[in-house]
Amino acid sequence: MTEFLPWHEGPWRTLQEARRADRFPHALLISGPRGIGIGRFARQLAASFLCARPDMDGCVCNTCKSCRLIEAGNHPDLFMTTPEEEGKPIKIDQIRELIDFLSLKSQYEREKVVIIEPADAMNRNAANSLLKTLEEPPPRSLMLLLSPRASLLPVTIRSRCQRLNFKNSRTAEMVSWLACRIDKAHDPVELLGLAGNAPLAALKLLEEGEYALPQSLLCDLEDLFARRTDPVTVAQKWCNMRPPVMIAWLAKLVVDMVRLKVRADASTVLRKEVRKRLKILMKQLDLGQLFDYYDRLTQHSVLLSGYSNVNAQSLLEDLTIQWAEYREAKVRKTL
Repeated sequence: MTEFLPWHEGPWRTLQEARRADRFPHALLISGPRGIGIGRFARQLAASFLCARPDMDGCVCNTCKSCRLIEAGNHPDLFMTTPEEEGKPIKIDQIRELIDFLSLKSQYEREKVVIIEPADAMNRNAANSLLKTLEEPPPRSLMLLLSPRASLLPVTIRSRCQRLNFKNSRTAEMVSWLACRIDKAHDPVELLGLAGNAPLAALKLLEEGEYALPQSLLCDLEDLFARRTDPVTVAQKWCNMRPPVMIAWLAKLVVDMVRLKVRADASTVLRKEVRKRLKILMKQLDLGQLFDYYDRLTQHSVLLSGYSNVNAQSLLEDLTIQWAEYREAKVRKTL
């Protein structure tokens, strides 16, 4: 079985106690930020219910036929529902297939488990189709709905599930786990701060070479504001990288500047030199401009993730031009 993450152990014990007391919910909505491991937790929970010989703590035996089938990814009593393409919705036909699966008898005389990931990707028709099954679940069925953005789910879905929310607050277990997996040249606390206190995301920063991106983006924002470069050149640079990733990091920098505006010690950036540069930059902008830019980033992020024919270069040029215009607005204000 996949390694247990230490920050999962408390919720795991709570759920296993409920299971032993026969109080386990038929539907569980598991939420938390990306990189906290909610998908891993859900799959370990599914394996626990499907294992023929789990121990008292719900840990799987790793030797029974069910465990071997789960490891191979073809257990007949486990059904996974995900978007057919990344960034696309989960459709009603997929939910109908899930409902048909639950209506069939378990092949191993145990629970039938379904995982919907991410649940907030269900379109309206798909979500409505799931409601009746949530209200009247088949016997010995378990539905696990995963969502990093549970607030986007219809309230009718949320109200029919028990909630388990993994918060993005840094813990000693997270720091220790990450420290054991990175070299000493990197600070695990700083990495966690950059990744929104999501340890798996922090590890991914290093593995995919994104660790230096925030500082690179900050240099671009400074150069745009000081007119040392032009918006089209910066937009082209960002477009040659991964635009959705660039926009996500831009949003984090803007959020940090808002935090620094509101409270001087609220930044998630730990390096003093970077925090100092953020403070200098944010002093040249007012809160309205920062909120306006964050809204624009959010809108462009939605466009990039939801529409395959969107011109990323144009979206990024809009962002760089808007940032440069904030400087022009400041100049006009001082005249």
